[in-house]
Amino acid sequence: HAFAFAHAEREPEHIFAVSRAIHLPHNHVFTGKKTWQDDRRALTLLGYPVEHGNATHHEPFYALAEKLGIRTLLSGFGGDEFVTTLHGSMALLELIVRRQFRDLYRILPGNGITRVLRLARLELRRIRTENFSRPLYNPRFYTAFDQRWPLMSLRETWADRFDLKQRHYDQARFDAGYTDLKRFTLEKRWQPFVPTRMENCSLMALGRSIEYRWPLLDIRLVRFFLSVPSSENYQRGMGRYLHRRAVRGIVPAKVAWKTGKDMGTPVSFITNGAEPAMPPLHVPGLHPFLADMVDTDKLTRQIGEMVSGTPSPVIV
Repeated sequence: HAFAFAHAEREPEHIFAVSRAIHLPHNHVFTGKKTWQDDRRALTLLGYPVEHGNATHHEPFYALAEKLGIRTLLSGFGGDEFVTTLHGSMALLELIVRRQFRDLYRILPGNGITRVLRLARLELRRIRTENFSRPLYNPRFYTAFDQRWPLMSLRETWADRFDLKQRHYDQARFDAGYTDLKRFTLEKRWQPFVPTRMENCSLMALGRSIEYRWPLLDIRLVRFFLSVPSSENYQRGMGRYLHRRAVRGIVPAKVAWKTGKDMGTPVSFITNGAEPAMPPLHVPGLHPFLADMVDTDKLTRQIGEMVSGTPSPVIV
Protein backbone atom coordinates (compact mmCIF):
# COMPACT_ATOMS: atom_id res chain seq x y z
CA HIS A 1 0.00 0.00 0.00
CA ALA A 2 1.12 3.56 -0.72
CA PHE A 3 -0.32 6.77 0.70
CA ALA A 4 -0.05 10.19 -0.89
CA PHE A 5 -1.54 13.65 -1.15
CA ALA A 6 -2.10 15.10 -4.63
CA HIS A 7 -2.96 18.79 -4.67
CA ALA A 8 -1.23 19.92 -7.87
CA GLU A 9 -2.16 19.11 -11.46
CA ARG A 10 0.85 16.90 -12.33
CA GLU A 11 1.23 15.07 -9.03
CA PRO A 12 -1.07 12.10 -9.87
CA GLU A 13 0.81 11.14 -13.04
CA HIS A 14 4.12 10.99 -11.17
CA ILE A 15 2.65 9.11 -8.23
CA PHE A 16 1.09 6.43 -10.43
CA ALA A 17 4.14 6.21 -12.71
CA VAL A 18 6.14 4.96 -9.73
CA SER A 19 3.35 2.64 -8.57
CA ARG A 20 3.05 1.05 -12.01
CA ALA A 21 6.81 0.62 -12.32
CA ILE A 22 7.08 -1.34 -9.06
CA HIS A 23 3.70 -3.09 -9.55
CA LEU A 24 2.20 -1.69 -6.38
CA PRO A 25 -1.43 -2.86 -6.25
CA HIS A 26 -2.94 -0.49 -3.67
CA ASN A 27 -2.61 3.29 -3.95
CA HIS A 28 -4.44 5.67 -1.64
CA VAL A 29 -4.27 9.22 -2.96
CA PHE A 30 -5.97 11.99 -1.02
CA THR A 31 -7.02 14.89 -3.23
CA GLY A 32 -9.68 16.71 -1.22
CA LYS A 33 -9.43 19.74 0.98
CA LYS A 34 -8.03 19.02 4.42
CA THR A 35 -10.85 19.31 6.90
CA TRP A 36 -10.56 20.58 10.42
CA GLN A 37 -9.54 17.93 12.93
CA ASP A 38 -10.36 17.73 16.61
CA ASP A 39 -7.14 18.62 18.43
CA ARG A 40 -8.26 16.80 21.55
CA ARG A 41 -7.01 13.51 20.10
CA ALA A 42 -3.58 15.01 19.47
CA LEU A 43 -3.46 16.51 22.97
CA THR A 44 -4.35 13.14 24.47
CA LEU A 45 -1.71 11.23 22.47
CA LEU A 46 1.10 13.78 22.64
CA GLY A 47 0.40 15.26 26.04
CA TYR A 48 1.05 18.75 24.66
CA PRO A 49 0.10 20.84 21.59
CA VAL A 50 1.35 19.57 18.24
CA GLU A 51 4.85 20.82 17.49
CA HIS A 52 5.16 19.54 13.92
CA GLY A 53 2.21 19.89 11.57
CA ASN A 54 2.75 16.56 9.81
CA ALA A 55 1.69 14.76 12.98
CA THR A 56 -1.94 15.76 12.42
CA HIS A 57 -1.72 16.51 8.69
CA HIS A 58 -1.08 12.80 8.08
CA GLU A 59 -4.04 11.72 10.20
CA PRO A 60 -5.96 10.57 7.05
CA PHE A 61 -3.12 8.09 6.40
CA TYR A 62 -3.22 6.74 9.94
CA ALA A 63 -7.01 6.39 9.97
CA LEU A 64 -7.16 4.48 6.67
CA ALA A 65 -4.16 2.32 7.54
CA GLU A 66 -5.89 1.35 10.80
CA LYS A 67 -9.02 0.30 8.89
CA LEU A 68 -6.93 -1.75 6.45
CA GLY A 69 -5.04 -3.51 9.24
CA ILE A 70 -1.70 -1.97 8.23
CA ARG A 71 0.67 -2.03 11.19
CA THR A 72 3.76 -0.32 9.76
CA LEU A 73 4.24 2.91 7.80
CA LEU A 74 7.52 3.81 6.09
CA SER A 75 8.28 7.51 5.80
CA GLY A 76 10.57 9.23 3.29
CA PHE A 77 11.41 11.92 5.83
CA GLY A 78 15.12 12.52 6.27
CA GLY A 79 16.06 12.31 2.62
CA ASP A 80 16.21 16.07 2.07
CA GLU A 81 18.29 16.46 5.19
CA PHE A 82 20.71 13.59 4.65
CA VAL A 83 21.11 10.84 2.08
CA THR A 84 19.38 12.41 -0.92
CA THR A 85 20.31 15.97 0.24
CA LEU A 86 18.82 19.21 -0.99
CA HIS A 87 22.24 20.83 -0.86
CA GLY A 88 24.27 19.10 -3.55
CA SER A 89 25.12 22.44 -5.18
CA MET A 90 27.32 23.17 -2.17
CA ALA A 91 29.83 20.89 -3.90
CA LEU A 92 30.55 23.80 -6.28
CA LEU A 93 31.67 26.00 -3.40
CA GLU A 94 33.71 23.18 -1.92
CA LEU A 95 35.58 22.56 -5.16
CA ILE A 96 36.40 26.18 -5.90
CA VAL A 97 37.61 26.86 -2.36
CA ARG A 98 39.89 23.82 -2.70
CA ARG A 99 41.02 25.11 -6.12
CA GLN A 100 39.91 21.91 -7.83
CA PHE A 101 39.02 23.69 -11.07
CA ARG A 102 39.08 20.63 -13.31
CA ASP A 103 36.55 18.75 -11.18
CA LEU A 104 34.43 21.88 -10.90
CA TYR A 105 34.45 22.43 -14.66
CA ARG A 106 33.33 18.82 -15.15
CA ILE A 107 30.13 19.14 -13.07
CA LEU A 108 29.08 22.67 -14.08
CA PRO A 109 26.10 22.92 -16.48
CA GLY A 110 26.33 24.20 -20.05
CA ASN A 111 28.74 23.87 -22.96
CA GLY A 112 32.48 24.48 -22.83
CA ILE A 113 32.24 28.26 -23.04
CA THR A 114 29.36 28.72 -20.58
CA ARG A 115 31.04 26.41 -18.07
CA VAL A 116 34.18 28.55 -18.17
CA LEU A 117 32.06 31.65 -17.64
CA ARG A 118 30.20 30.06 -14.74
CA LEU A 119 33.49 29.02 -13.17
CA ALA A 120 34.82 32.59 -13.51
CA ARG A 121 31.66 34.03 -11.97
CA LEU A 122 31.87 31.58 -9.09
CA GLU A 123 35.51 32.55 -8.50
CA LEU A 124 34.58 36.24 -8.50
CA ARG A 125 31.86 35.53 -5.97
CA ARG A 126 34.34 33.63 -3.81
CA ILE A 127 36.70 36.61 -3.78
CA ARG A 128 33.97 39.13 -3.01
CA THR A 129 32.54 37.09 -0.14
CA GLU A 130 35.88 36.02 1.37
CA ASN A 131 35.47 32.33 0.60
CA PHE A 132 31.67 32.61 0.87
CA SER A 133 31.79 33.65 4.53
CA ARG A 134 29.57 36.65 3.72
CA PRO A 135 26.72 37.52 3.80
CA LEU A 136 25.92 36.45 7.35
CA TYR A 137 22.43 35.41 6.27
CA ASN A 138 21.23 33.31 3.40
CA PRO A 139 19.24 36.01 1.48
CA ARG A 140 16.45 33.64 0.46
CA PHE A 141 15.96 32.37 4.00
CA TYR A 142 16.24 35.86 5.47
CA THR A 143 13.36 37.06 3.28
CA ALA A 144 11.18 34.16 4.45
CA PHE A 145 11.94 34.73 8.13
CA ASP A 146 11.45 38.47 7.70
CA GLN A 147 7.94 37.82 6.40
CA ARG A 148 7.13 35.50 9.28
CA TRP A 149 8.15 37.70 12.20
CA PRO A 150 5.22 40.19 11.93
CA LEU A 151 2.82 37.22 12.21
CA MET A 152 4.14 36.24 15.64
CA SER A 153 1.46 36.80 18.26
CA LEU A 154 3.87 37.08 21.20
CA ARG A 155 3.93 40.46 22.92
CA GLU A 156 7.02 42.54 22.21
CA THR A 157 7.95 42.77 25.88
CA TRP A 158 8.38 38.99 26.05
CA ALA A 159 10.20 38.86 22.71
CA ASP A 160 12.62 41.52 23.94
CA ARG A 161 13.08 39.81 27.31
CA PHE A 162 14.45 36.65 25.69
CA ASP A 163 15.91 38.28 22.57
CA LEU A 164 13.56 36.13 20.50
CA LYS A 165 13.59 38.35 17.42
CA GLN A 166 17.34 37.98 17.00
CA ARG A 167 17.11 34.24 17.69
CA HIS A 168 14.38 34.02 15.05
CA TYR A 169 16.50 35.79 12.43
CA ASP A 170 19.58 33.75 13.36
CA GLN A 171 17.82 30.75 11.88
CA ALA A 172 18.15 32.45 8.50
CA ARG A 173 21.92 31.96 8.61
CA PHE A 174 21.29 28.32 7.73
CA ASP A 175 23.96 27.41 5.12
CA ALA A 176 25.62 30.83 4.91
CA GLY A 177 29.37 30.50 5.34
CA TYR A 178 29.48 26.75 4.67
CA THR A 179 31.53 25.37 1.80
CA ASP A 180 31.72 21.74 2.96
CA LEU A 181 28.58 19.66 2.36
CA LYS A 182 29.51 16.98 4.90
CA ARG A 183 30.35 19.46 7.63
CA PHE A 184 27.14 21.36 6.91
CA THR A 185 25.13 18.12 7.09
CA LEU A 186 26.64 17.13 10.44
CA GLU A 187 26.39 20.58 12.01
CA LYS A 188 23.15 21.98 10.60
CA ARG A 189 20.89 19.12 9.50
CA TRP A 190 20.49 17.61 12.96
CA GLN A 191 17.98 20.32 13.79
CA PRO A 192 15.33 19.99 16.53
CA PHE A 193 12.56 19.57 13.95
CA VAL A 194 14.01 16.18 12.94
CA PRO A 195 13.41 14.29 16.22
CA THR A 196 10.35 16.48 16.89
CA ARG A 197 8.65 15.35 13.68
CA MET A 198 9.63 11.73 14.31
CA GLU A 199 8.26 11.80 17.85
CA ASN A 200 5.03 13.65 17.01
CA CYS A 201 4.22 11.43 14.03
CA SER A 202 5.20 8.23 15.83
CA LEU A 203 2.95 8.96 18.79
CA MET A 204 -0.01 9.89 16.58
CA ALA A 205 0.42 6.68 14.57
CA LEU A 206 0.85 4.57 17.70
CA GLY A 207 -2.53 5.86 18.82
CA ARG A 208 -3.89 3.66 16.02
CA SER A 209 -1.51 0.74 16.72
CA ILE A 210 0.73 1.70 13.78
CA GLU A 211 4.51 1.84 13.94
CA TYR A 212 6.24 4.59 11.97
CA ARG A 213 9.68 3.83 10.56
CA TRP A 214 12.22 6.12 8.90
CA PRO A 215 14.38 4.17 6.40
CA LEU A 216 16.21 7.21 5.03
CA LEU A 217 17.50 8.01 8.51
CA ASP A 218 19.14 4.59 8.83
CA ILE A 219 22.57 5.23 10.32
CA ARG A 220 24.18 3.00 7.68
CA LEU A 221 22.81 5.17 4.88
CA VAL A 222 23.91 8.35 6.66
CA ARG A 223 27.43 6.97 7.12
CA PHE A 224 27.56 5.97 3.47
CA PHE A 225 26.42 9.42 2.37
CA LEU A 226 29.12 11.04 4.50
CA SER A 227 31.78 8.79 2.96
CA VAL A 228 31.01 9.76 -0.65
CA PRO A 229 32.72 12.81 -2.26
CA SER A 230 30.38 15.80 -2.29
CA SER A 231 30.72 16.23 -6.05
CA GLU A 232 28.86 12.92 -6.52
CA ASN A 233 25.69 14.69 -5.37
CA TYR A 234 25.67 17.27 -8.17
CA GLN A 235 26.05 17.09 -11.94
CA ARG A 236 25.51 19.71 -14.64
CA GLY A 237 22.98 21.75 -12.68
CA MET A 238 21.15 18.74 -11.24
CA GLY A 239 21.06 18.04 -7.52
CA ARG A 240 20.39 14.70 -5.78
CA TYR A 241 22.61 13.16 -8.44
CA LEU A 242 23.84 10.26 -6.28
CA HIS A 243 20.28 9.35 -5.35
CA ARG A 244 19.00 9.66 -8.91
CA ARG A 245 21.61 7.17 -10.08
CA ALA A 246 20.78 4.83 -7.21
CA VAL A 247 17.13 4.55 -8.29
CA ARG A 248 17.84 4.35 -12.04
CA GLY A 249 15.95 1.39 -13.49
CA ILE A 250 13.69 1.21 -10.45
CA VAL A 251 11.91 4.56 -10.60
CA PRO A 252 10.67 5.79 -14.02
CA ALA A 253 12.98 8.25 -15.75
CA LYS A 254 10.31 10.99 -15.75
CA VAL A 255 10.45 10.88 -11.96
CA ALA A 256 14.09 10.02 -11.31
CA TRP A 257 15.42 12.72 -13.64
CA LYS A 258 12.81 15.41 -13.11
CA THR A 259 14.72 18.69 -12.97
CA GLY A 260 12.64 20.42 -10.31
CA LYS A 261 9.83 20.05 -7.80
CA ASP A 262 7.28 22.06 -9.76
CA MET A 263 4.10 19.99 -10.17
CA GLY A 264 2.03 22.59 -11.93
CA THR A 265 -0.84 24.71 -10.74
CA PRO A 266 -2.42 23.80 -7.40
CA VAL A 267 -5.85 22.28 -7.94
CA SER A 268 -8.72 24.37 -6.59
CA PHE A 269 -10.59 22.80 -3.74
CA ILE A 270 -14.36 22.63 -4.13
CA THR A 271 -16.43 21.73 -1.11
CA ASN A 272 -20.13 20.96 -0.87
CA GLY A 273 -20.64 22.97 2.28
CA ALA A 274 -20.80 19.84 4.46
CA GLU A 275 -17.37 20.41 5.95
CA PRO A 276 -17.53 20.62 9.75
CA ALA A 277 -16.98 24.10 11.09
CA MET A 278 -13.99 24.83 13.28
CA PRO A 279 -15.14 25.38 16.86
CA PRO A 280 -14.54 28.88 18.17
CA LEU A 281 -11.39 29.57 20.13
CA HIS A 282 -12.12 32.08 22.85
CA VAL A 283 -9.02 34.23 23.19
CA PRO A 284 -10.29 35.97 26.37
CA GLY A 285 -10.44 32.52 27.94
CA LEU A 286 -6.68 32.01 27.72
CA HIS A 287 -4.81 31.11 30.87
CA PRO A 288 -3.75 34.35 32.63
CA PHE A 289 -0.07 33.57 32.09
CA LEU A 290 -0.63 33.08 28.36
CA ALA A 291 -2.83 36.16 28.16
CA ASP A 292 0.09 38.19 29.49
CA MET A 293 2.41 36.77 26.84
CA VAL A 294 0.11 36.82 23.81
CA ASP A 295 -1.06 39.82 21.81
CA THR A 296 -4.71 38.82 22.07
CA ASP A 297 -5.94 41.40 19.55
CA LYS A 298 -3.57 40.07 16.88
CA LEU A 299 -4.39 36.46 17.74
CA THR A 300 -8.13 37.14 17.56
CA ARG A 301 -7.72 38.73 14.13
CA GLN A 302 -5.60 35.84 12.86
CA ILE A 303 -8.12 33.25 14.08
CA GLY A 304 -10.89 35.10 12.28
CA GLU A 305 -8.86 35.15 9.09
CA MET A 306 -8.08 31.44 9.39
CA VAL A 307 -11.75 30.53 9.84
CA SER A 308 -12.89 32.77 6.96
CA GLY A 309 -10.04 31.68 4.70
CA THR A 310 -9.24 35.32 3.84
CA PRO A 311 -5.95 36.29 5.49
CA SER A 312 -5.26 40.01 5.43
CA PRO A 313 -1.91 41.55 4.43
CA VAL A 314 0.82 41.37 7.02
CA ILE A 315 0.43 44.14 9.57
CA VAL A 316 3.68 45.11 11.26
